[in-house]
Amino acid sequence: MKFKILSIISIFSFINLHSQNIYENFENYTSGSLIAETSNGVWVTWLNNPGSEEDTPVSSAVSFGGQNSMLIQQTAAAGGTTDIVLPLGGASSGIWNLSFMMFIEADFGGYFNILHRFVGAQGNNWAFEVYFSQDGSGYIDVDAATQIDFEYPNASWFRVQLSIDMESDLIVPSFNGIESQSFTWSNGSAGPSSVLDGLNFYAAAPAGESALYYIDDVRLSESSLNIDKSLETNNNFYINNETINFKDKSLMGSKYSILNSIGSLIYHGKIVDQKIKLNLSNGIYFLIVETQNGDIMTNKFYSN
Repeated sequence: MKFKILSIISIFSFINLHSQNIYENFENYTSGSLIAETSNGVWVTWLNNPGSEEDTPVSSAVSFGGQNSMLIQQTAAAGGTTDIVLPLGGASSGIWNLSFMMFIEADFGGYFNILHRFVGAQGNNWAFEVYFSQDGSGYIDVDAATQIDFEYPNASWFRVQLSIDMESDLIVPSFNGIESQSFTWSNGSAGPSSVLDGLNFYAAAPAGESALYYIDDVRLSESSLNIDKSLETNNNFYINNETINFKDKSLMGSKYSILNSIGSLIYHGKIVDQKIKLNLSNGIYFLIVETQNGDIMTNKFYSN
């Protein structure tokens, strides 16, 4: 395992790692209603034709939390025609976490893509595409030369999570809690871009398979650091293999926390021997050190 320090943040007095932007659990819709037609623009179809065959119904057949989910079902041999898009606002900086729950029926596959630019019929810029096979395998189609394989549980709810660090140009995907290989965020079918513009669910699957799946609990949030630059910090530590080593002996006895990119606490304790042993999966993390006089230092680093 390797660690890479991505950026050094100044000492600050307050941390806020959650700023909710989008949350959709489909509970405000009537089962059977078409999502783009009834969402007041929250969801749209690829050709901006709500109520058409591109639109898709809210379903009460299965759900992750409440009563409803969104159904995506293939009605044409070549994929489609259901083609639904959630516009994501077009952010081009910051650290963003996009996640949703997914249920793929037995003997079926699934698909979604992320868009750097979504305009409809033409002129779009795809960031990447993700295919789910009926045998529980899947792959991320990053570009013509890069395919990343993963596994997921078929006929069961699982979480898809995308941690997108636009500042470091890095995305870390995970499926059912297992992080897959990271890759460059700005890759695009129509050229590099850092913009997060759309999430597209299309009724498609790998070649020779049909799509039938459900989506629930779609979330988009920004991980942010509210910084009070009252003090400045030097590079007081370095990372070697699976160990964080502290150079400054005055940090002995300080409290530390390690959070992942969505703000979940992974490790915490006190610095007792100028080093912290770690066992982290691939991803973006924050090291937060609170000194004995109350100052707080934070560094962002990447583990691979």
